[in-house]
This record gives sequence, structure tokens and C-alpha cells, in this order.
Amino acid sequence: LSPTSAAVRAKFRAEASQQLVRLSVLRRLAAKAKMAHVEEWIEAHVEEGRKVVVAAHHRDIVDEIANRFGGLKIQGGMSVQDVEEAKRRFQEEADPVIVLSIQAAKTGHTLTAAQDILFVEQPWTPADLSQTYSRLHRIGQQGSVTATYMLTAGTVDEEIYDLLAEKRAVVDQATEGLELEGGA
Repeated sequence: LSPTSAAVRAKFRAEASQQLVRLSVLRRLAAKAKMAHVEEWIEAHVEEGRKVVVAAHHRDIVDEIANRFGGLKIQGGMSVQDVEEAKRRFQEEADPVIVLSIQAAKTGHTLTAAQDILFVEQPWTPADLSQTYSRLHRIGQQGSVTATYMLTAGTVDEEIYDLLAEKRAVVDQATEGLELEGGA
């Protein structure tokens, strides 16, 4: 068979799809493995009187954290009214925790009531990471914003974190004229 034949291309697509499913399962397992530490981090910040934003990728991870900490969340499938009410409660009331689906909440939201964001899971691109972080770092923010990345050692978490750092370095080189480590 020719490497460019439709059958070969279909086989490659099917194998790539299977790999993505496996990778998604590994990401979810890594997130589940750190839930006790996630809860501990959130509780410690809330006990200090701080509001926090928590960012994740998988719907069940977003739901689990939101359900544990008051129910405020922004994720796909929510009505505009529910999203706006969650933001209002987080910004204006005593609700100390809001959980974001990175894809659903990376643009168009202001969450300046918090200065701390915890990434339980990471997106695939530095732009998505920056956009999610920027929900806190906007006009009206009264202090410094701190992003914390919770990684599970020896899992796909570390690989994704390193991949994002490499992608960020390439983007910085292209947009700011910075040299890549090792001299490019």
C-alpha cells in the first residue's frame, strides 16, 4: 500500500484517535490521584480568607471539586444566566471558590475577586493556560496573581507541563525575539 493511500491515512487517524483516548484517561487518572491534595490546598487558602479559582479540563473533575466547595463553576453546557450568576456570586458575595473548565472559561470572564488560581489539570497550549490565568489578572485586580500547578510526579502531568514550557519558549522567541535555551 502507498503511504498516501486512503486506507493508510485512515489507519493512522484511527491509531491517533486511540492514543488521544489513552492520553485523556491518563490525564483523568492523574487528576483523580491528587484530589486529596487539591482539597487540602483549597481549604488552606479559604481558611486564610482568600478566594480561589480552580481550573481543570475534565467535566467530572470540575464537577467533583465544585460540588465539594459550594457548587460555583463555569463549564460547557451551562446557560448564560447560570454562568453569569456563578460569576456574580464569586465576585460579589462570600462564595470563596469557583471551578473553571479551561476550555469553557478561558475567555470573556472577569474573576478579579481572587488572586490565586490552581491548575489541577493543564491545557495543551500555552495560550489556553495564559487565557485562563488572565481571568484573574485583569483591570480591577487589586493585587498580585499567583498561579499554582499541581502535578502528580511520574505521570503524564509532568510531561504536559514540560511540553507547555517548551511551547512557551518557542512562542516567546517568535513574539519577543528571545533565544531558546541552548542558543537558537
